[in-house]
Amino acid sequence: MWSPYPRDGVWYQWYQEACYAALYRAVHRYAPRAKTGGGEFDICNEERIRNSLECWKQMEVCPDFISLSGFPYRGENSQMQWVTDPDFLIQCLKKVGEIKKECGLEDTAVYVSAWNNTISNRSLLNDTVYKGSYIIKNAIDSMKNGPEILGYWVYSDMYSDYTDSRSVLFGGAGLLSRDGIMKPAGYAFLFLKKMKEKLICRGTNYAVTGDENNHYTIIYHNLKRLNYAAVEKSDCLFHYEELSELFLDSDQLEIHFVLKEMESERVNVRIQRVEDGSGSILDEWEKLGGYPELSGEDLEYMKQISVPSREMFRVSTEHGKIELQITVPANGFGIIEIFDS
Repeated sequence: MWSPYPRDGVWYQWYQEACYAALYRAVHRYAPRAKTGGGEFDICNEERIRNSLECWKQMEVCPDFISLSGFPYRGENSQMQWVTDPDFLIQCLKKVGEIKKECGLEDTAVYVSAWNNTISNRSLLNDTVYKGSYIIKNAIDSMKNGPEILGYWVYSDMYSDYTDSRSVLFGGAGLLSRDGIMKPAGYAFLFLKKMKEKLICRGTNYAVTGDENNHYTIIYHNLKRLNYAAVEKSDCLFHYEELSELFLDSDQLEIHFVLKEMESERVNVRIQRVEDGSGSILDEWEKLGGYPELSGEDLEYMKQISVPSREMFRVSTEHGKIELQITVPANGFGIIEIFDS
């Protein structure tokens, strides 16, 4: 049962706590082992979340999970303001955690069932390496005390394919282009899929995971914050030539990793990077002239060339320790895999 946004008009009144309670009891009666929860609340609407949880408590409804919709906007309808702060999700989740505790539901799981940094399917930022770095940053922040589910919206640009989107790229929010070419956002999820089950440590720009076979995976990013000009212009009015002017700085980041207590004398290291000009479908498209339509041959070329750079080498451990130094350009991200022969 979905709790609509205020901007959804008449549908906003559709969700009622009493209706939810009735459905909750029906599910538990006929499918007692099924997990039930709701109601995909607007993550910013603290008042509605608090009121619903308090009503559920009074009606003796104890959800298995609370689901949220996490899009960074404040205000209603024409007054909606796009929030560019990359910490928006984590800050809102902390407030939801406080509300859960107030209502005696601190152990209830949180599912962010629909999440993105924009609701626009016509924003050039959706096609950039910035978008992938944004995903990596929020995933790292969510690894500890975060939601159990962080569901990205949406999978493919085909979702928003329409008469005004005949171009190869049109700012769709998908992980894949309409023609099935992986975008930086898609590579961000492929890298996250390679993470191991044990979180060893994490920092502002990285997370290190490992497994019982002494294999390690390091994921990192150098996300840059958008500046005031980006906020003023709105998230769907950017042009390729303006991208470098939308961020507070373009400084590269130096990260120094030291892994200790390594069991093998020599290990393999594989590094994959997504940066401007490497794994960036937008940059490859611009190199082909940015023509709205391309032939099947050109699209196949773009699919083959729009991939992360990759390098592999072997490192000898010294007293069970290895050191790695990596330079990350603005908005770049990548993954380092360390494994035995």
